[in-house]
Amino acid sequence: MIEIDADHLNTQTALNIAGVLFVSKHTTMAFGDAGGSIINISSIEGVSPIPGGAVYCARPKLR
Repeated sequence: MIEIDADHLNTQTALNIAGVLFVSKHTTMAFGDAGGSIINISSIEGVSPIPGGAVYCARPKLR
């Protein structure tokens, strides 16, 4: 946690959250009237974190 700075956080957020969101958005627009499905697959790192991966491995608490 000590090594995390704003640039690291912003890069990880842009890549792992915003990237998936915007790719999904543009893919949905390409489906047209036929529709379609998007399947997003994540890694195991959310439940089995890697050393130095605090930002990448962060996940919300599930109820």
